[in-house]
Amino acid sequence: MSDKQYYKLVATFDGPKDAVLQVAFSSLGAYVAATGYKGVDVWNMSTQTTVTIDIPDADLNQAYTTCTWLYFTKACRHVLILGRIDGAVLAWDLNVVDGKEVLRSVRPPAPNTPTIGHEGAVISLDVGSADILEGRRGRVAASFMDKSIIVWAMSPNGGFKLLWKSEEITYVPKVVRFSGERKVWVFATTGGTITTLHSEKGTVSLVQNSGLELVTAVAVDPENDCFAVGIGGRGFELWSLGALEKTRRFVDPIDPNVFFPKQVVFTEDGEGVLTGTDHGCGILYDLLVVAATTTGDCNYVAIAGSVAQQPNQVLVWQKIQPSTPNLEDTYDTKKFYILRIPRGMAKLVVVIATLAIAVLSVAFYRPFENTDMPQFGPLVHGLLDGVGLTREKHVSGDDIRQQSPLSSTPRSDPAWQADQVLSFGSSRELVDRVPMRIERENAHPSKDADSSIVDVGKRRVTRQEEVWIIGDE
Repeated sequence: MSDKQYYKLVATFDGPKDAVLQVAFSSLGAYVAATGYKGVDVWNMSTQTTVTIDIPDADLNQAYTTCTWLYFTKACRHVLILGRIDGAVLAWDLNVVDGKEVLRSVRPPAPNTPTIGHEGAVISLDVGSADILEGRRGRVAASFMDKSIIVWAMSPNGGFKLLWKSEEITYVPKVVRFSGERKVWVFATTGGTITTLHSEKGTVSLVQNSGLELVTAVAVDPENDCFAVGIGGRGFELWSLGALEKTRRFVDPIDPNVFFPKQVVFTEDGEGVLTGTDHGCGILYDLLVVAATTTGDCNYVAIAGSVAQQPNQVLVWQKIQPSTPNLEDTYDTKKFYILRIPRGMAKLVVVIATLAIAVLSVAFYRPFENTDMPQFGPLVHGLLDGVGLTREKHVSGDDIRQQSPLSSTPRSDPAWQADQVLSFGSSRELVDRVPMRIERENAHPSKDADSSIVDVGKRRVTRQEEVWIIGDE
């Protein structure tokens, strides 16, 4: 995909006073956060302004090792989840106060975290889903330097609720990642061990050894059944998630200055992998020979400086792919009008119409002799007179039989040796297939990640709950 080179720098954010350890886009791409040795910085992507953080300086200026986001769709609330070097896991809510966006700590810290100082530092954070729908709870997983793994649940207005804590891991868990509905993957820093835990119970379901000597960063892509693993400053490898087999190895084209952890993250629905370097840039690798179908998505890439003991910046690039015109924007639809009705109402109308057709079919296709036709003739003619339409003179059923050359009815004719039953098939169900409206939302992150330091975000294509009925003017 040669068009990957067409990323455009759209924002440069100042603020971090020391090395950045993690950058993460919020859901909908509305915000980007950077955490590091000297606190937290958050920016609004649309206005490119700094979000106010209403936190005491004593807490704000600590070392934050990692971060990720939750978004509660019903409450329209962004929550920044943070991990600190002292083992604390925190949640800051983003609210609008007097017209200004403010991050505040309104929820208590996560319970059951290690209390042994730096030996219990938070190494990795992940969420089961960035978007939390109404009636559901968010899930947050954390790995710690003391080899423990903890998973909590969080509601829109509640704090962290412990689901489980596992102390069965015998290695330092470099990365913890949700995969699917009921799996949590844990990757060892050294030794190549990969452990799969049940996401709701915390029980160990599988322990495998990949043979990897060193793991510096991991990005998991469950949809494509693969994960990318950083191998120090030597590049990264692509592995099959299910079979646990190495499929490809990518060598860093830039010789590293030092072999320290650099982040790796999937971009554009798994079409590429972005890695950080210690040369002030990120490298985007092409994974697929043929590009996926273009959906009009907008992709973001964020790269932050990680040089210690000096100010650093966060840079954001954007690539807008060609979009397909909406239905109402095409030339042919100018001749039509569009009526929008809720999907539920449309289904109800279809069901009622189908039942009505079925009833009418039974009424009009009964055996002719069982139908009192003289009742229908005057009624129909009365309706025609009411609307001013001309009609032929009504002839009753009795008059028709008197004029017929056959003096007997079908049932009295000797040729009929037995009653004849006329059967009819059921009425056909009528279901209109109408186009669904497709809209682009704001930018949406695919994976939270640091870089040296990197993260990506993208727009989503969603299906809106409404139906278009199109007719002539």
